[in-house]
Amino acid sequence: MGQITQERFDKEKNYFSDVWQFRKKYAEVEENDAYWKAIVEESDQLCRKNDNSPFFIGLMLAVIFDVETRARQKNMKVPDMVHDMTNMLRKHYGLKSVEESLAHAIMQVIRENI
Repeated sequence: MGQITQERFDKEKNYFSDVWQFRKKYAEVEENDAYWKAIVEESDQLCRKNDNSPFFIGLMLAVIFDVETRARQKNMKVPDMVHDMTNMLRKHYGLKSVEESLAHAIMQVIRENI
């Protein structure tokens, strides 16, 4: 197995920190366009900030899938802009579910470190 550098650990720590802050910020699902627009815009900014890392994107998709699921459980409509963004990322990475997003993120780390 390859050795993981301190730089890599620091980068991944930042990924989890960014994802956790995003998760906390949008934990309470709201039924308004501003909430969903903010999710789309901030997730795009965070993905770019983190160099569109497949690992980071997998983590973000898992969080967004969860928010979408909780919204549907409350019979809230999820705007098309959210579906468009997640569908684009899902298709790019061939993902269909939260589980696949997390598995993708984990496999990316394994591939990079073997």
